[in-house]
Amino acid sequence: MKRYFVIAAVVFAFAATAFSQTQSDKDRKTEQELIRFMTEWGDASGRRDTATLDRILPDDLVLTQFNGRVESKTQYLEAVKNIPSNFTIKDSEQQVSIYGKTAIVRARYTLTIGEQVLNLRYTTTFLKRGGRWQPVALHSSPIIAQ
Repeated sequence: MKRYFVIAAVVFAFAATAFSQTQSDKDRKTEQELIRFMTEWGDASGRRDTATLDRILPDDLVLTQFNGRVESKTQYLEAVKNIPSNFTIKDSEQQVSIYGKTAIVRARYTLTIGEQVLNLRYTTTFLKRGGRWQPVALHSSPIIAQ
């Protein structure tokens, strides 16, 4: 009896370890996927690639811009058409938190338009719908030097 208990305990320990590693690998893959998504979003915006943005962004996306303006996906796509050609977005300090079928991406980003540089932070909320992660809300805020 004692022998079966030891065997069961060892099997359980290995199973628990295997499950936790699989979950961590899954979370790491999700983190990488979401960071890649945000990079693709920024790159497409900088290129004024509204076709890509229309394809990757869901119709119910709500954006709160750093100036307080709230935009729908349609309004955002219209604004992207007017971005100057010397516009770039560079993300850094990305952090991803996953809560089941919801994920939050927080990052610092730099907008460069010619000589003007803006340092900001964003928080993007993702939902897993239809087997893929979709951003449903983005909030952007300026970083104020203190």
